[in-house]
Amino acid sequence: MRKNNKFGESFVKISSEIIEVLYKIFRGIFVLVPVLWERFKRLFHFSLSFKISIVYSLLILISLMIFSFLVAGFFSVTTGKDTLESIEMSINDLNKYIEKNSLETLQNDNEFLTISGKSILYVYNNEQSLIYKSKETAPDLEFSLPRDRFNIESTYIDDQILLSVTKAFYSHNQNYYISGAVNVKPFLTSLAFLGMFLFIVSLFFLVLLPAIGFKLSKNMLLPIKKMTQDAKEISLLNLDKRLDVSKSQDELKDLSLTFNEMLDRLQSSYEKQYQFISDASHELRTPISVIQGYANLLSRWGKEDRKILDESVDAIKNESQSMKDLIEKLLFIARTENKHEPLEKSIFNIEELLNEIIKDYKVFDTTHDFKVGAERNISMYADRKLIKQALRIFIDNAVKYTSEDGTVLLKTYVNKNKLHFIIKDNGIGISESDLPKIFDRFYRADTSRDKKSGGSGLGLAIAKIILDLHDGKIKVFSKINEGTEVQLIFDIKETIRKEKEQD
Repeated sequence: MRKNNKFGESFVKISSEIIEVLYKIFRGIFVLVPVLWERFKRLFHFSLSFKISIVYSLLILISLMIFSFLVAGFFSVTTGKDTLESIEMSINDLNKYIEKNSLETLQNDNEFLTISGKSILYVYNNEQSLIYKSKETAPDLEFSLPRDRFNIESTYIDDQILLSVTKAFYSHNQNYYISGAVNVKPFLTSLAFLGMFLFIVSLFFLVLLPAIGFKLSKNMLLPIKKMTQDAKEISLLNLDKRLDVSKSQDELKDLSLTFNEMLDRLQSSYEKQYQFISDASHELRTPISVIQGYANLLSRWGKEDRKILDESVDAIKNESQSMKDLIEKLLFIARTENKHEPLEKSIFNIEELLNEIIKDYKVFDTTHDFKVGAERNISMYADRKLIKQALRIFIDNAVKYTSEDGTVLLKTYVNKNKLHFIIKDNGIGISESDLPKIFDRFYRADTSRDKKSGGSGLGLAIAKIILDLHDGKIKVFSKINEGTEVQLIFDIKETIRKEKEQD
């Protein structure tokens, strides 16, 4: 049992050394290849199809090399193990024969040749002299004293490579040594041919794979090339052009759809910007023309005619104020869109805010009936100044388009952590076709009517921006000649949390 353990330990040691050498080779390859590839990329600029074909070719070649090493290693290890086991079996059979008979009988008995198989058996006496050889044509094997009961060696003799195992035995009151050897040159030659074959196959694939891969990847990347050409043709003059997604059924289709959606957003933004500039220019053109007209009137007759002077000055002041208000609104919109309008949030009482707003209206408007209905002790955590501005915009619209004997109702209530503002009037109302557009900039449901009331078409757009800054929602219900109801809805969970923190 001890002998078999020693043989196994020696075999494991040899196998581990082979595996360690192979590991160092592969580790060097995997460290060196990425470094060389990075330097190669810096020197040359290649197409994506070329890079894909090269990368996958290298992966296949490396996989083939690993497979070749594994096949060769497995073949050599299993064959070597079988060879050593065969040698040891022949040595043990010869030892049993000697124990049963004697060394002298073995020298004159050639029948044992039939059980030695492929192994060449040598017997040495205690003086380390060769006294028996199983095959007369076999070369003489130089004796090597076994270390720790046995040793394994390889020797090159007479164009043969002998793998030998030597063991020491004691029988018939004397020591002797048995060596078993097998010529492994045919096996190594076959292994060399296998390696050469795999190397030639690797060279063949090294030439064939990049060529095939480049052709296939080039065909696969044609949609990307087409997308690139289409994208180059898109400009401000033809923003309505889109990438063709009818022939794509893979990830490129998702990319094309995403790109088209981005173009939709860009086109919409560009059209809104163009419309905004056009409308702003139009709005500014009218007061400038009025100011210019009255300035010309002053230069001609204003110095002599007091009435013309007063009229001109009043008109210029009014139009200048209109221009100032318009510019301030435009600046507010620009600041909020560029996120340059900070929110100064604080907790404030809703009832106090509504009473403050209605009190201001009652000072200069005595023709409308203002009603307030607010639940007591309702607070809100928001920018008080902006919320007040938004409410005044909706009340302004209610007042403008409600007759002098009409009613404007302003009330608030809380339902399921939602704060509701209601601004309701019994005015002329808004048509169903105009409702979706009332928050667009410079939009007027009735241009002549809005001009008469002094509106610029920016008020509701600003109110919508203020509510968006506070994550609020707007609902508008209206019928012609019956009135309009506006609902502003805010989530007050943050308000409740802030109030608890203050307590």
